[in-house]
Amino acid sequence: MLSSSILKKESVSQKPKLTFCSDKLTFNIPSLIKGEAPMRQFHTASIIDNLMFVFGGGDGKYWLNDLLIFDLVNLEWSTAVQTHGVAPAGRL
Repeated sequence: MLSSSILKKESVSQKPKLTFCSDKLTFNIPSLIKGEAPMRQFHTASIIDNLMFVFGGGDGKYWLNDLLIFDLVNLEWSTAVQTHGVAPAGRL
């Protein structure tokens, strides 16, 4: 079971700041996604309410059995989610 503190997160909305580089004549558009998730392939994902739960997959070297959560409203990754019980073995 997931900790309730993970599922109940206060929403803070901030607009990204667009900046202009006059030397290169380019705009810098900051990423809207907060946090990072390790790259993976062959994972499974399920959406419940406004959260996407990503489990397992592989990173090209190892099979993973971790759980990541992506908040679809705040566009934010939570990593190292604490779960209870025995985790399944890494697999496709």
